[in-house]
Amino acid sequence: MARTKSAREPIEKEGGTVAFLRCDVSDEAQVEALVGATVSAFGNLDFASWPAGTVRRASTRSR
Repeated sequence: MARTKSAREPIEKEGGTVAFLRCDVSDEAQVEALVGATVSAFGNLDFASWPAGTVRRASTRSR
């Protein structure tokens, strides 16, 4: 939460609005719902960041 607060505060100080939302970007329905909710709340979507990745755990030993 500290990182989101440090990102949010300067924007809100200048009169902007910030929303941090989560969704599973591998689920198209969740992404569509998130974008739809954002557009409904704010009228448009100016910026989106999708820092996503997958972690695959595997042995480093040859089989």
